Amino acid sequence: CIPGGIITMFTLHSRTHFAHNCAHNLLLRQIGRLEDEAEIARRLADFGAAERSQLYRFIASQADRFPISVLCKVCGVSRSSYYSWLSTKAGPKKRGLEEAYLANQIYDIWKKSRGRYGAPRITAELWRARVQVNGKKVARIMAEIAIAGRSGRRKVKTTTRDHSQPVEADLVKRDFTASRPDELYVTDITYVPTDEGFLYLAAILDVHTRAVLGWSMATHLAPNYVWMHSML
Repeated sequence: CIPGGIITMFTLHSRTHFAHNCAHNLLLRQIGRLEDEAEIARRLADFGAAERSQLYRFIASQADRFPISVLCKVCGVSRSSYYSWLSTKAGPKKRGLEEAYLANQIYDIWKKSRGRYGAPRITAELWRARVQVNGKKVARIMAEIAIAGRSGRRKVKTTTRDHSQPVEADLVKRDFTASRPDELYVTDITYVPTDEGFLYLAAILDVHTRAVLGWSMATHLAPNYVWMHSML
């Protein structure tokens, strides 16, 4: 026989735990809905829909990813007006919907690359995802939604000659050979592009053994800084 007090405590604990889980799940659903609304608003801004018919086309293009009710709320239209548009001849054609879906895929790949990918690389990514499309179509859609890849990297000038100083003699004379270790060392600086800027790398190499004797990195090209530390 279980005392009534223990049963009461157990029941209260169960109810408290159940209420906590319900509140937690409700909070997660609300957060998910807010995240959906924020993402829809971002995509709508990129879509550039100004007229009501364009809003309806945007909703149709996103209907496979977000609930219609949330899409209509963000776009400021009623569900009944959207479904009315969808049922008329003004609704989207199959080809238009397919192209709108492809435009979303192209934009997602471009965004994931941080705006670096152009039409050739986006086309390659689509083929990897088993979406067979030609590069000309990808380039056309990218132009229509006003996105483009970055063409090349910003060049960095790592050497600026001081014309007031004499030119050092070329002791190596472009002959990068050595018959024994420690006979000839060569060194240089290069730069590595990163998301936070350029990183400068200096290294010293034994020409005979091809061993790296020292290296150093810095975020700037202060006179002799990188070179001195690579010698340590």
